[in-house]
Amino acid sequence: PFPFQSSYEVVASTFAISPTKMNVFYIGVENPVSVTATGRQISATISGSGGTIRNVGAGKYIVTVKQTGKAIVTAIADGKPAGTMEFRCLPVPDPYATVGGKRGGPINKAELLSASFVKAQLDNFVFDLTFPVVSFSVSVTVGGYTEDVVAQGANITPQQKNLIQQLQKGSRVYFENIKAKAPDGSIRNLGTVGFKIN
Repeated sequence: PFPFQSSYEVVASTFAISPTKMNVFYIGVENPVSVTATGRQISATISGSGGTIRNVGAGKYIVTVKQTGKAIVTAIADGKPAGTMEFRCLPVPDPYATVGGKRGGPINKAELLSASFVKAQLDNFVFDLTFPVVSFSVSVTVGGYTEDVVAQGANITPQQKNLIQQLQKGSRVYFENIKAKAPDGSIRNLGTVGFKIN
């Protein structure tokens, strides 16, 4: 026999589910999440809003959701639920349209003619996203008649530039029905960008 004394401490399992960006999942976006918990095996599940979650290593996960509402992420430690966290699921906000880097207002005709495309921009957002412009039209009034030319894609066409070339000082030109494709596949209508030739 070998007499000895020992002591040990039992503590409750702890967990942490940390949204890498914020406490929101955006539809159509790969939302990064960090999940940690005490225990030898750590995993996570998600429920609600058509959500899916996949492990990308070292406690890092990517969540995608398909609809607005709420989603619950559950941390699993050693095969048992260790805790949950609720997230709001929202659509990505609408961007705004620019032509030649401008949102409208007075412009020199030469400057407007030098613009090559219409761009959709989303400033100060947590994700660096692109919204490809899929179509738009240019509308001008020349000689008392209104003319519209539609473009597919983001590039300003030669026919549209020809309309702009005909404008006189004080004339107005409108880039209308600007449509862009969101990360979730939906088409967003970005409205109109109007200029006055100075």
